[in-house]
Amino acid sequence: MSESEKNLLVENQKLKQKIADLNKQIDGYRRMEVELSTEINLLREGIIH
Repeated sequence: MSESEKNLLVENQKLKQKIADLNKQIDGYRRMEVELSTEINLLREGIIH
């Protein structure tokens, strides 16, 4: 395996890890969106103040 191929494999692994980290971040934002949406609906309906 050439040096450039090794470098590409390392870069590929780094990018895969970055994608995994971003997916975790996106999941967290989606959860926050659901929580906030629920809270807004409860506020609109006057269930919570």
